[in-house]
Amino acid sequence: MKEFQDKVEFLKKYYEKFKNYDLAVKKMIDDGIISDAKEVSGLTLSEIGYVLGKTRERVRQLEEQAKKKIKQYCIKHKIKYEDFY
Repeated sequence: MKEFQDKVEFLKKYYEKFKNYDLAVKKMIDDGIISDAKEVSGLTLSEIGYVLGKTRERVRQLEEQAKKKIKQYCIKHKIKYEDFY
């Protein structure tokens, strides 16, 4: 568990530096801190909020907005929504 918390701390530092979650994860891989993006997947809403500097509730709201946009995209392009999960 401590190792995972350390990765969350690194992710927060990298996010603060690059202001882009995906870029932060890529740089962590490039720097050898993690070997795969899956190592920081499965974060709780609280952990994501901590990294992004947002509340857990705001992260939940953003997640819902993203899901809504994905569904709209799927409908427009006739793609199965399940393919994204």
